[in-house]
Parts: sequence; C-alpha cells; structure tokens
Amino acid sequence: MLQAQACPWVLLADELEALQECTIGLGAGDQKEMLTRMLSKIAALEAAVAAAEARRRELHNQLVELKGNVSRQGSWRGRMEGLWSEHAAN
Repeated sequence: MLQAQACPWVLLADELEALQECTIGLGAGDQKEMLTRMLSKIAALEAAVAAAEARRRELHNQLVELKGNVSRQGSWRGRMEGLWSEHAAN
C-alpha cells in the first residue's frame, strides 16, 4: 500500500524540533559543535547517496544493453536455424 508523502518542509521542521530537543542542556559551543558534526555527516551521506545512484544507473544501463544483446542474439539464431533447416531439406 502506498503511503502519502508529507511535505518536505514539514519533515524538516520536525527534524529541526527533534534536533533542538536533543541539544537541550548543552552549552552554545557544544550545540554548535554537534550541529557542525551532524551537517558534516549529512553531507557525507548525501555524497554516498549520489554515488550509489550513479552506480545504480550504470548497472541499469548495462542490464538493458545485455537484454538487448540477448534479444538480438536469439532473433539472429532463430533465423540462422531456419536457413539451415531449409538447406538441409534440399
């Protein structure tokens, strides 16, 4: 079953609220350090997602190419077998 997706802005607001709750009681310097580490981690994860997506597209294109090669090989082989059977009959 498909679930309705919430607006990205609502999700970001919820995440910001959760982040603020996690940092309650920390000093301003500690909050800044934690935020810097989290932003760094987010950037690393976004880069990993982009690399994975590029690899997925590359593999998908290879798969499509191989399917086409198999289809063409089967079509060519079928015609050749038909020619050989006609030749053998004569």
